[in-house]
Amino acid sequence: MTLWGSLEVEDIQALAAYNDTRLVEFKQSWSKKSLNDTDWEVCNMLLKRYYKNFQNHARNLIEKVLIKGAVLFQCWVGCSSSIDDIEDFTYKVALDGEDLVSINAKEGMWVAGNSPYSQDAQRMMQRENGTRKSLIDVLKHQCHLIALSYLTAGKEAYSRKNEIHHTLIGLIVGITVAVIVCVVGLACFVKLYKKRRRYTSIIGLPMDRLSWRRDW
Repeated sequence: MTLWGSLEVEDIQALAAYNDTRLVEFKQSWSKKSLNDTDWEVCNMLLKRYYKNFQNHARNLIEKVLIKGAVLFQCWVGCSSSIDDIEDFTYKVALDGEDLVSINAKEGMWVAGNSPYSQDAQRMMQRENGTRKSLIDVLKHQCHLIALSYLTAGKEAYSRKNEIHHTLIGLIVGITVAVIVCVVGLACFVKLYKKRRRYTSIIGLPMDRLSWRRDW
């Protein structure tokens, strides 16, 4: 499957994917054991909201950098429970499986990836000082608190081999921050090049030709 978005905190991930019928569905990728059906139903609902918000901002990005054709965006937010690992507090966006732009809390500067559109996207993002500062604030503070919540609530559970219990609170807060980070990171494109040609929908996504980059 091709991943659309990923929130990773410590060793837990919540993933969004397209199935064989091209419908969006969500899967759990836990290090040890999944949530029960009731908890997962709530998480699934929240993830669908995350997907919808991110899809809207991906459309805006397409408009502003004049990207044509069917494309796939991926959003990744990485957090750490240690404030000493501030360089690991990272927000990345990929286009068709290639790094578009990224920023981490330590450097505080947008870095272009290897996509053909990376340089344009990097220049546009770097001019938006308000967006950059807000995003760094989210990475330094909210992201760190989420990781601490996971570490505190799940420390005993992680050490068990045959039995595990995950709290839902950390995931709910984590998904919320993932939405905030994705929205803040991409929203600045809404302001740019509004008179350019608009592409109002993303159709025919070639999901089967892309793969998730785990080296993120």
